[in-house]
Amino acid sequence: MNVMSRLNKRLAQSLLTIFLGVTASISTGLVLNTSHATMTGPVVINSTVCLPQEDSNLAASLSSLSINPVITSSFQSCNAVVVSRGYLSHKPLDIMNSLAARMSSGGGFVVVLSGANDQRQNFLGAWMKALTINHAKMPVMPIISFSSDKKSFTIDTRMFTAPLIAFSFKPFGVSISESALDLASNVAWAVNNFESEAGVTSTASISSIREGAEAQSQGSSNQISSLTENGMSFIGYIGWRTSDIHGWFGEYEGTQSVKVEYYYTSATTGNGKYEFFLAHIWHSAYGVCAWTGCYSPNTWDSVTDWKTSTYAGQVLHDWGPKNSGTNAQVTFGLTVGADATGPQASASITYGVPGGLQIDWADQTVPQNGYVKAHENMHTHGPDNHDTTYTVEPTSTGFLDPTLPAGVEPMIVSHSFSVTVDIDCCGGSGTSLSFNAWLYSNSVQAA
Repeated sequence: MNVMSRLNKRLAQSLLTIFLGVTASISTGLVLNTSHATMTGPVVINSTVCLPQEDSNLAASLSSLSINPVITSSFQSCNAVVVSRGYLSHKPLDIMNSLAARMSSGGGFVVVLSGANDQRQNFLGAWMKALTINHAKMPVMPIISFSSDKKSFTIDTRMFTAPLIAFSFKPFGVSISESALDLASNVAWAVNNFESEAGVTSTASISSIREGAEAQSQGSSNQISSLTENGMSFIGYIGWRTSDIHGWFGEYEGTQSVKVEYYYTSATTGNGKYEFFLAHIWHSAYGVCAWTGCYSPNTWDSVTDWKTSTYAGQVLHDWGPKNSGTNAQVTFGLTVGADATGPQASASITYGVPGGLQIDWADQTVPQNGYVKAHENMHTHGPDNHDTTYTVEPTSTGFLDPTLPAGVEPMIVSHSFSVTVDIDCCGGSGTSLSFNAWLYSNSVQAA
């Protein structure tokens, strides 16, 4: 791993900082800062820190700053803002609008997030959409792995676990503090680091991105045997992600495996550009024999949430399988995009369970919320179905409506999955997993 290191003498902590070029005309890259210096006296800061009224309780923790923080109802004129649970409890759409308005002023600023780890996903999605509204994009995000085709990225988990992170606009950057030092010291480091980098082009190269193990893959080709597509572009995938199944006594009973592949197309009308995304799921379950019995895959619950209830401009378009039924093979078709002449793209999906078995399916989708859920189970199953992987492939499409709020990239999607295995005599156990995806016209970011 190639990094550029600098010693920040202001703080006694270990910190990660990533700063990027201001516009597309400036070379982008990554800089890694690590500091182990000792600080004495007041916590020196170069500019005033604003606190939203909802997080005014943080003022006491920032009392040691050399410049007192300002509590305000709007940070449109602030260059540095510290937020936590109060501000982040607002609707993501409201956060997106306030960030977009601040970015439109053209001046650089930094937002520091203290704690509130479970609310950061909403902020990050709002930040990305606000950038798109202002015709900008984060050139690079801190990542831990990427796929062989470089289209799919997994974001560094410290973005959601570190005590403090900061995002800056002009220059674009991400700061991550894993230090347990006091809030004032962490905030001063993040803000002063932004101020020192403002207007300075990064000298690091793109090869400085932190690389991890490549995502597991069944190949990056968009030619999938069970999905036939027409008029779409493959933009990336997430997976395979797995979770094991254990019984009451800790015995291993099986494994759940998930991969989601994404496709893209667009249609331009008099109202603007509509961007369509397809999420094709591979949801597998595998059961084994344990000392308590032989376990066979029983149920699959597969959820894709296009988040219409959060962002009105993210609209569910089509999905399958619909309704309910029982069959050895499940087949359905989807339309993907449309213009004045009709559908621009389409897809058909077929999957099944051979050998005399059948699948039951039930559509539990809530279309107006963008929530797609397929519940599937083995209609005929038993101990003889262990040691075999069974896979279902529910699929859906959503689009960005440019006439509605937040109808801009990225398309923010969440997925959740669960399976159960059982034996005829006394039931079994289950497992679940979930992840989020930020979809662009040519790439996928996993979080």
